[in-house]
Amino acid sequence: MRIKPGLLNFEKSELLSKIHIFLLAITFSFATFDWICHLMYTGSSTIFSLRNFVAAFYHGTAVIALVVILLHQKGHFPSLNKSHLLDFSRYIFMLSIVWGHFTFSQFMLIWYANIPEETIYFYERWHSGFKVIFM
Repeated sequence: MRIKPGLLNFEKSELLSKIHIFLLAITFSFATFDWICHLMYTGSSTIFSLRNFVAAFYHGTAVIALVVILLHQKGHFPSLNKSHLLDFSRYIFMLSIVWGHFTFSQFMLIWYANIPEETIYFYERWHSGFKVIFM
């Protein structure tokens, strides 16, 4: 099958984007593990990096949706309709469920394995004013 000349750059960029997303996932996971675990040296969960990657993806998606909505209000996306906004909200809701699942999984790993040195992660958030947000 021969690729049309106009789609050649698209095919190349699609391949490069797949490679870059994979590299971003690995480097971001290592970076958050290094940066945040150096601040909290007492605990290191096995899914800590994955949870941080999902949280970054979730927050990045929310920011992109907010920017698109604000630009639409300024008149930059005239074809944006309620269906697109509904898709944005479903996607953000799905990512919040995945993020919550990873956070609960981290809690269950610490609780089930009975690792008291890692409970400081949740103890600090429970007793330092984050209680309302934590719930």
